[in-house]
Amino acid sequence: MSATTRITVTLPEEQVTELRKLTGNVSAYIAAAVDRRIRHDLLAQDLARYEQEHGEFTADEIAAAQAELDSDGAGSNAA
Repeated sequence: MSATTRITVTLPEEQVTELRKLTGNVSAYIAAAVDRRIRHDLLAQDLARYEQEHGEFTADEIAAAQAELDSDGAGSNAA
């Protein structure tokens, strides 16, 4: 298990109510959400860096990438 640090986060009451309905471990739920967001932001940075070096992705490249993601079950339509 990795080391942890206690922090205070302020959330709207409605979100806290829904979180408590969804999980018995709010900290783990929020940690997983933060992890997803960090990976998303890092990927966005990598893609922006690639486009700066090699030019924007073409519509064909984007369509091919989306088709590959969809075939793996990891695309935007996956649950």
